[in-house]
Amino acid sequence: MVSGSWPALRTRLLKGWMLERGCFNSAAALLSVLLVVSAYSSFPNIHVFGHDEVHYNTYYKLKLLQDARWLNYLLRDLLAGVDASAWFLVYIVSHLLLMYRLARIAGVSVAVSFLVAAVVTVSPPVVEQGLWPATAFPAIAILIVAGTFVQKGLAPWLTYLVLGVLLFGTMQNYYFLAPLLFLRQLFPENCSGKVVWRTVARHIGWWVLGALVGTLAMSFALLFLAGNFGPEIGEWRQPHPVKDLATLLQNLIYVSNSWWSSVLAIYAASKVNGMILMLFLGGLLAVSFGSLRAYTPVLFMLAMVAFSFHAFSLPLSPIILMRSLIAIVVAGVLLLALVSRLGALASMLVSLLLFSVGLGFQAEGRFFLNKQVESVGFIYEKLEQLLPAPAANYSSISIDGRMQSRSPVASAFNNGYLMASVVKAIGGRSYLDCRGGSGDGCSVPEGARVDSSVSVEAGRLDLYVLDNKRVIVRFSSE
Repeated sequence: MVSGSWPALRTRLLKGWMLERGCFNSAAALLSVLLVVSAYSSFPNIHVFGHDEVHYNTYYKLKLLQDARWLNYLLRDLLAGVDASAWFLVYIVSHLLLMYRLARIAGVSVAVSFLVAAVVTVSPPVVEQGLWPATAFPAIAILIVAGTFVQKGLAPWLTYLVLGVLLFGTMQNYYFLAPLLFLRQLFPENCSGKVVWRTVARHIGWWVLGALVGTLAMSFALLFLAGNFGPEIGEWRQPHPVKDLATLLQNLIYVSNSWWSSVLAIYAASKVNGMILMLFLGGLLAVSFGSLRAYTPVLFMLAMVAFSFHAFSLPLSPIILMRSLIAIVVAGVLLLALVSRLGALASMLVSLLLFSVGLGFQAEGRFFLNKQVESVGFIYEKLEQLLPAPAANYSSISIDGRMQSRSPVASAFNNGYLMASVVKAIGGRSYLDCRGGSGDGCSVPEGARVDSSVSVEAGRLDLYVLDNKRVIVRFSSE
């Protein structure tokens, strides 16, 4: 009786009871919600977003030339017309929807798809990009709509071309997720043998062609809108244009090292123990090697997605920031999720691993956003305390003085671009940075009265109201 009951119990645990009744789906959904809520728990206290977010921009043409986001430029009034905090919520929800859709397109179960969506949404690239929510939303929306058309039978070649044109007008890094819309076509039950590799080759060809067409469309859009064919890469990105074979080899080494450093940074953020991860993956490979071998084309395409953004950057090899690494994260998380297709036991183990990765990511994301609140948000609150009336009542707000420490608060206050966004966020009509030299709006008459003061680290902020219309905020060390 005992020997006969064990197989029944094992079947019930691995296939069974929870999955059949939706409890596993509900548990996965609950855990996913907890990950997202925890990662973004600082949201109510975030009053200032990315320093060049569309809401703070007064130099649209310069941003257009440097970032080449021509579609965002055309939509700037719509994007800036909605409050940044509302865009932040929309950004998170739309990211969850997009990642859930990609996981379901890849044939992943509902429960694991919930976890995929949450883990990617709390990953460092998505959290950091969250400070530019309106900037990123058009790209996410385009991919969601594209997924709907693909499911209705839109031809792959047309999908890649349209996505290339549109996404190279918004956030170009999201274009490199396009092959994931067709991942199921490469599954062994849908395509096998030489046919599947021909399908892989066609998709890669259309993908590359879409990028080239998108780059060309972007260049012509810049010529029409800004009078320059192609973008002008900002010096802060430190580009290294390819000029000959030697510089090509230098860029190849730089891009390879940059990609590997990016992978290590993302892995470190997951806080998953390396030994546990290797044992987990080794065990799955040992048990399921035969089944995984049939998914070789799928794994190859995921690897291409993970490498793609860095490969595309090869001609210029600029600095690649964490918030641009969405392709690496999505490819890696989907790789884990696809293992769950190998059986009930694999599904449960993958779910545990994904949740563990999500815990690491959410802790990292919460720390990042808390730093934003403690530095930029701190200055925002101090300026609000200083002003005797709403910021919009004054013709200009000028910032003067520098903090000497190396703290996050000092770094934020000393950053003229960042302070411009703080002044805009509190409702200021015009911002002047007096640290670059004196000028109109920066001089304080001798003997002028300090209207209010607040203490900050190693000093204080003094506020002068001049002519009842101009405000100067000056840092003074005690």
